[in-house]
Amino acid sequence: MASLPTSRTRRPSLTAENGAEFFGAVESIEGGRLFRASCHARRDHDDKIETEMREFRICPNADAAEKWIAQKAAQRGFPSYKLL
Repeated sequence: MASLPTSRTRRPSLTAENGAEFFGAVESIEGGRLFRASCHARRDHDDKIETEMREFRICPNADAAEKWIAQKAAQRGFPSYKLL
């Protein structure tokens, strides 16, 4: 399977309007006492994957982590997101 070239941007520039999707992940850390939420936008364009640098936040529980991801998606104008 051939891999696609990847580029990464620092500032949020990918939007739902230009075909990007929003992804989030929640990871248990510190033995399950804390949760790390991360999110980023990504799009496949002209045989190239464009992705943004991930944003992170430490949260007290998994619900707060997922809520933060949902808020970031809404702030950026993405009507939905995918949890990885």
